[in-house]
Amino acid sequence: MIYGVGTDILKVSRIEKSVKLNRFIKRVFSSGEYELFEKKKMNPQTIAANFCGKEAFFKAVGTGIQFSEMNKVSVLRNESGKPYIHLEGKLAKKYENIDFYISLSHTEEYAVAFVTAEKRSVL
Repeated sequence: MIYGVGTDILKVSRIEKSVKLNRFIKRVFSSGEYELFEKKKMNPQTIAANFCGKEAFFKAVGTGIQFSEMNKVSVLRNESGKPYIHLEGKLAKKYENIDFYISLSHTEEYAVAFVTAEKRSVL
């Protein structure tokens, strides 16, 4: 059963300005995401896509953006590069019966993310 969907689009130049402030990255992104960004040489399109993924997640669960919880939502990639969402802390517990599916895309100017939240059926 679909629990919710969320989408977000962002102009990459907005993230480029924020990334120059190191505290922004540490406040908003997890250590796993920071490792991903380092591997991608701090590519602003990757960072913008991850930020969109976080916003799309909060829209999918219907809470609106929770800035205090942003770094508890990690948008990571598996070994083949497919993005996935990893939750920590209270969010992991709160949404333990929900599966999240995420799609990311970007151009040089824009990044976009789409998240579907699916409630697991309990037999």
